[in-house]
Amino acid sequence: MKKLSAAHIEQLYAFTRAHFVDYYDVQTELVDHLANGIEAQWAANPDLDFEQALDIEFKKFGVFGFLEVVEEREKQMGKRYWKLIRNEVYQFCKIPKVWVSMVLFLFIFTMLFRLPYGFYGVATFLALEFFLYVFLLGKRSRQLKKNQSAKQPLLLEVIINRSGQIGSFSYIWFYQFLIVDAQVFSNLYVALATSLIISLVSLLHYIVLVVIPKQKNKILCEVYPEMV
Repeated sequence: MKKLSAAHIEQLYAFTRAHFVDYYDVQTELVDHLANGIEAQWAANPDLDFEQALDIEFKKFGVFGFLEVVEEREKQMGKRYWKLIRNEVYQFCKIPKVWVSMVLFLFIFTMLFRLPYGFYGVATFLALEFFLYVFLLGKRSRQLKKNQSAKQPLLLEVIINRSGQIGSFSYIWFYQFLIVDAQVFSNLYVALATSLIISLVSLLHYIVLVVIPKQKNKILCEVYPEMV
């Protein structure tokens, strides 16, 4: 039976890139699928040339081509990424990291509920956190561009590299905090709820911008052992 050559495999990779598949892991999945389909066609009709067989296989993906496959893989890797974040959040609910969470929560709660001008202290804390977040995000973005290589990126790698941008949207509610009357936080339940939310969001920012990126190589080795 006819088999695909190394040159054919390279052509298949080029074909997937030409059809807007940017991630190497998704390209590899599609190349494997196409290769199996082409060799199955050759088993039935050895006279069929490579381009004809490839065209037949590609048409099986429908009018949207590889788009649906890419979207499905993005959903899968997105779920895996958020699972990583949830696991890290759980770590801050267990000893010893739970002490960090408790100290942060008590600090914010004390400022809001106990101190006369604590509201402004929390607002200052949030503003400083925001500027630090933007600074670290910009620094990481520049580092990623500097270290950019010719190899095709992996889908989960791209999601992790963009993770800091996801957390930036959570600062939208900060503006709502600024326009609220400070007297609102004299209510115990309001102060407790607000302190809990701020603590969780601050931890989330730390996880997506510092913890997960530091573990990137380990995570990629676990997800793509044959590619990394």
